Amino acid sequence: MKFKDFLIVCHEKEVFKKLSLYVVFSWVLLQVISLISEAIDLSKNVLTYSLILLLVGLPTYIFYVWKTYLKNIKPIATSRSIADNQKKKSRNNFSFQTYYFMSLGIISFMIGSLVVFVYLFKFGDEVSTEEIELQDKIAVLKFGNKTGDENFDLIGDMAADWIIHGISQYQIAQVITPDTYEEFTKIFNASIAPIKEKKTLQEYFNPKQIITGNYFLKEDQLIFNGSVIDGKTNTLLYSFESIKCNSKNPLDCIELLKQKILGFLVTEKNPELNLQETPPKFEAYKKVLQAKENIADNETYLNLLNQAIEIDSSYFQPHFLRAEYFYNRKNYTKSDSLFKSFKYSFIYNNRQKNLLNFFEALLEGNNKMIYHYWKKEYNYAPFDIHKNLSAMVFALEFVNLPDEVESIYAEINSDNLDLGNCTYCNYRNYIQAMAFLELGEYDKVIELLDEIIEISDLLTLKKALIAAHIKLENYEIVDQVVSDLESKMELKNWLDLCLYSGTMLLIEKKDSLAYSFFDKVISMADPALEAHEFIRAQAFYYKEDYANSESLFENLVLKYPDNTEYIVLLAISYLKNGEEVKANNALDALDKLRNKFQLGRVDYAFGQYYASINDEENLRKYLLQSVASGYFYANFTFQNDPHFKNIKTKNYFKEIMNFWH
Repeated sequence: MKFKDFLIVCHEKEVFKKLSLYVVFSWVLLQVISLISEAIDLSKNVLTYSLILLLVGLPTYIFYVWKTYLKNIKPIATSRSIADNQKKKSRNNFSFQTYYFMSLGIISFMIGSLVVFVYLFKFGDEVSTEEIELQDKIAVLKFGNKTGDENFDLIGDMAADWIIHGISQYQIAQVITPDTYEEFTKIFNASIAPIKEKKTLQEYFNPKQIITGNYFLKEDQLIFNGSVIDGKTNTLLYSFESIKCNSKNPLDCIELLKQKILGFLVTEKNPELNLQETPPKFEAYKKVLQAKENIADNETYLNLLNQAIEIDSSYFQPHFLRAEYFYNRKNYTKSDSLFKSFKYSFIYNNRQKNLLNFFEALLEGNNKMIYHYWKKEYNYAPFDIHKNLSAMVFALEFVNLPDEVESIYAEINSDNLDLGNCTYCNYRNYIQAMAFLELGEYDKVIELLDEIIEISDLLTLKKALIAAHIKLENYEIVDQVVSDLESKMELKNWLDLCLYSGTMLLIEKKDSLAYSFFDKVISMADPALEAHEFIRAQAFYYKEDYANSESLFENLVLKYPDNTEYIVLLAISYLKNGEEVKANNALDALDKLRNKFQLGRVDYAFGQYYASINDEENLRKYLLQSVASGYFYANFTFQNDPHFKNIKTKNYFKEIMNFWH
């Protein structure tokens, strides 16, 4: 059969008529759906999906026609077909069925292409809000001119541009500008192409927040009002206080408003930084961030906090951090003074009140409440590295709960942190290592720190690693590590490491090994350098060379008469040298150092003194008083202090260690 014969048979069997009926039916159905969808407010997508369904149904209908009407037909023979049948079949001669399904295949391909075209035409040009949602978007609208004077119109554009510049400069979010919105609105209204049925900025661009505002004229002053609106619910998130400036200098208002808006956006994006009801000025916020980045540089850190307070005196956080700074450096009187200076300067929210309670507990030495209040603050932002580190410190050094440290540490994944440039990261590793030491998990300390000490300059990390090897009796490794570090460290820090190694060995009652490290300190320290004086004095003291320690501590006490550690070690040196009167005089001087903020230091020193003469009754009394007054458990106190090596297993010492539990 030739193709012409195939067409004749299709005509005779009314195939074309049946297909025409399907097309007409489909057309009528689409018209009906169009009318119904408009009447009952169905989405216009219903019409598109119906068209696609009917197009897909056409090949199915063609197959149905063949199976129902044409499957068993015997075409009428023509003279040509009879003649052809008498010839040998060639490759160009096909049966009716073959032609029919070849046609069906071609039609199916054309229908498939048409379906793809319709789908892309309908949906391909739409803005994909799902893709944009992967990042925050903020829409900034032109500020409304409510002055009644067209000459002030330009200020509305200026305000929007200035705010957009700030958001983009500091990469706070993706910005939808007023021009973008207005241009899109024109296209939206004029477009004849199928555009997704969206009618508002919120629906189409899907911004997280919308910044809008107006400005007014009152006499010679411009008054700016600004607001942040939730992009999804269209509800007011925050309304800024009115800002006033001279109408001749509108940029003064705009800059101040920009600072407030940026401050809101960054603290709203990072709730752990949002410590107050009103957002800080952004420049002040930047200074606080810079201060945190320079925490290891005392002068820079303090200067940046002072600058932040100068820029925005109503910003709570730099006030708090500055008071904390002096507390951490044991200048408790200064810390208390600063604390009181801002304590009554703010209208406090619950979080601020919690921090004030925390700081009062710090100054009172109530370690249990310190940890209690800080855990509340920590729960606001467990992934903030500063708060995370502080929680670890309070758990270990203030209340002696080393078993709680690891869960806090694990909140932040350290794998991708730049340990060479992250002071907080290294201190976190140190506290975790000390917690492992307290739990007797010495191998974990080595696993954690073995590679880190090559990256970090933090001395305490090296001390923790040394302590772990000493606990495991790896004395040759200790000696090797200390020797290897000699050329890599400043001499003062290396001497300090040797001294620490010696004291840890004394606690393990390895006196001869300990003395070898004290000898290194004595031989390598420069007697002419004041920075080496205390280290040398301790080396002589722990080696029981009290004649030399006495003279050195006398000189130190003369220079620093308020240092409780110098005084008590001098008193013990006097006593060991048989100078009991001088020892008692030193104890009297020590007792006179008691003050509101001694936080257990004086009592702890008395505990050391009575430990040196084996007076356990007074030893227990003063150590309990020291811990109750706020003295903390560090890498050189209580269980890590050689003075108490003989009482570590006694019940009253365990009571002291668990005082805050």
